[in-house]
Amino acid sequence: MKKSVNWLIEYFSQNSIEFVDIFKTSLPANEKDINRRTAKNLCGIVIPVQGECLFSLNGDKYNLNKNTILHCGSNMKIKVETADLGIEYYVVHYKNIFTPEKFKTIEEESFDLEIEDRLSLLKYCENIIDKSLSPDKYSKFSCKVDFLKLIDALIKNVRTSQYNDKLKL
Repeated sequence: MKKSVNWLIEYFSQNSIEFVDIFKTSLPANEKDINRRTAKNLCGIVIPVQGECLFSLNGDKYNLNKNTILHCGSNMKIKVETADLGIEYYVVHYKNIFTPEKFKTIEEESFDLEIEDRLSLLKYCENIIDKSLSPDKYSKFSCKVDFLKLIDALIKNVRTSQYNDKLKL
């Protein structure tokens, strides 16, 4: 299910969220990853580094590739299937602190977002990973700042993609 950039802006501007963690993982070509679930009580953003796969969340199938980002809800069944390329991707978890009524079902939903260029998103993911390795409080604070910059870059990227799609019509 696709979300408009206006919906995305409204969601992230009205919802109070907090960065939790980030990790990078991969699955080789022609493999399956099954019988796992997304993190409980958290939302996740899946950002591909390289490759592609079929990524299923509670049975909803998405083609994850360089131009697709996934938003995952809480405790969802995961199935990842690769073809000839394999996949490497980041998962960024965040917690909803306060969610307006309009967005209460966000942890029960998954959706994909079309983007133009993931390089700015990867830069923030790499920064967050590097800073999260340091135990000091400033690094923890800096991870939160970079997480919000990641969300900002994501929204700008989706907006560019949706605007360019309208120009093609």
